[in-house]
Amino acid sequence: MAIFPRKQVVDESNLSKLTLNLTLIDELKKEVETVGHTTLKCTVTSILFCMIVTLTGCGGLQVKGREGDSGSLNNAAWPQPALSQAEKKQTTPGLSVVYYPKKIRHISEMPDSKWIVKNGFHGEPIQIISHQFKNGEVFGSGMKQEVCVQMQGYLNFEKTGMYLIKANSNDGIRVFLDNKMILDDPDVHSERFTPYAKIQIKQPGRYAILLRYFQRKGSATLEMYWKTPGSDKFDIIPAIAYSHDSGAS
Repeated sequence: MAIFPRKQVVDESNLSKLTLNLTLIDELKKEVETVGHTTLKCTVTSILFCMIVTLTGCGGLQVKGREGDSGSLNNAAWPQPALSQAEKKQTTPGLSVVYYPKKIRHISEMPDSKWIVKNGFHGEPIQIISHQFKNGEVFGSGMKQEVCVQMQGYLNFEKTGMYLIKANSNDGIRVFLDNKMILDDPDVHSERFTPYAKIQIKQPGRYAILLRYFQRKGSATLEMYWKTPGSDKFDIIPAIAYSHDSGAS
């Protein structure tokens, strides 16, 4: 019977062990080759491999830190501001927004982010994300249902420290900060909060944000909250925190 060790996340220490023990396996393999009996040879090889995996914890390799994984948010080099507070690049208040009519059940069915910018219709910038649409129009889309919404621009963090960010949505939502997914509640659902993301800000500035959302049918909600360093509660992210490049639609 084949033995499959439990999946482990590979960190630097395990990688060192793995490199060392792959060499050891190679040496042991040469020794096993001297055993004449085929069944005995396979048995000895399996035992030696399982012993090494057990000792090193390197079975079932899984790369740590892929985009979208919770581990990726712990990268010391992430996030990086797109614009520091000292930079004077001209920006416009609010997030740029694009709408596209489509009936979907999961946010992965939305058109690609670049495609939707090119082929969707552009609306007035979204100044704040604090909307209980009920059964009314979704932002300025002119639609009450079966609509995809994409917003992008910058989120301004005025001071360093730990921020907690979450969303309340109906239906699906995904949010990316500096090209990494921080919030994900991607399917059809009634109004509910996402788990919060912890964001350690080491440098004040404006950070690139991309928000993708869809409304299928019925009532709709989209709200963005944060808990800033030193605060004891979540608040709606204020309008002053959002901006986008001047000239971007």
